[in-house]
Amino acid sequence: MVNQLLAGNFAVMEGLPREEALVFFRDVTTFRTLLAVLVGQTATMAPLLLGLLELVGPLELLEFGGHFVLLGLYTLLHSAAEAGGSRGGRHSDFFVVSALDALGSGLEAAEAEVARLTAEREKIGAA
Repeated sequence: MVNQLLAGNFAVMEGLPREEALVFFRDVTTFRTLLAVLVGQTATMAPLLLGLLELVGPLELLEFGGHFVLLGLYTLLHSAAEAGGSRGGRHSDFFVVSALDALGSGLEAAEAEVARLTAEREKIGAA
């Protein structure tokens, strides 16, 4: 069952934009990417997921659902804070920057990693 789930996961991730897949592989889970993978796997592997429900149990899946909802809420608040919290450009408000850093979503690291990988790929392509 694990091999089937992993195969389904990688099949779904092949359809994602390369930058999102790379971030996901770096163990930085973003709500958007996780949602895409979960919806994709549910759409293509529904019978197998029913077996997973029996194996794991509804309480564990309910707990995961709570974490998933909180990740979505955090992402929404993070985006709102970035859009509305800065007065003089992105991250100019010290309080907003400090609060986002304290929460530590990993989104900042993910953005930096994507920028680094994109630059590296362009450098290789130019050679």
